[in-house]
Amino acid sequence: MVLTLYTTQMEQDIAFFAKLIGESTTSEIFSEASKARHNAIDSVLWNADMEQWLDYWLPTDGNCQVFPIDIC
Repeated sequence: MVLTLYTTQMEQDIAFFAKLIGESTTSEIFSEASKARHNAIDSVLWNADMEQWLDYWLPTDGNCQVFPIDIC
């Protein structure tokens, strides 16, 4: 999860700096990638019914456990 968040931030940073130097195509590519990754994170980890983020532990024995996570 942490690596995914770092990657999302990296994509946003690249989009920002690309736009700053006039590379609008590169900026748009990385901006869209960041938005897509953010939407993917939300679709997997956000539980609207519980109104909280969940972290999933998927063991190999097939018994899935769900743990609430605290994001400050």
